[in-house]
Amino acid sequence: MGVHNDTLELTLEAEQIFSPDHCAPSQKQRDQWELKLIDTAANQFTTCYLLGTVSTKRHAIEALLTAMETVNHYEGTVSISHRRRIALFRERITDECPIHPSK
Repeated sequence: MGVHNDTLELTLEAEQIFSPDHCAPSQKQRDQWELKLIDTAANQFTTCYLLGTVSTKRHAIEALLTAMETVNHYEGTVSISHRRRIALFRERITDECPIHPSK
């Protein structure tokens, strides 16, 4: 599932993943959702940035909405290059969203 910003040509996406952690006592504890920022840069190229993970679908939905609110909030406040803007979005999303950052 995901949300898209047409102006910036970027998508925030959550994808369900299954951890191979066989030590987890239940299947529910092995399920996670991976959050990604996908930058299509006006269809010239596509770059996918892993932002982090959450443990439930409900948290994934909340994180997607919070992340897009963050993008919309910072979208017009900076007049910098596209690459630096994406770096700013990644930083702010990981700071402001309820996710476990990727390493």
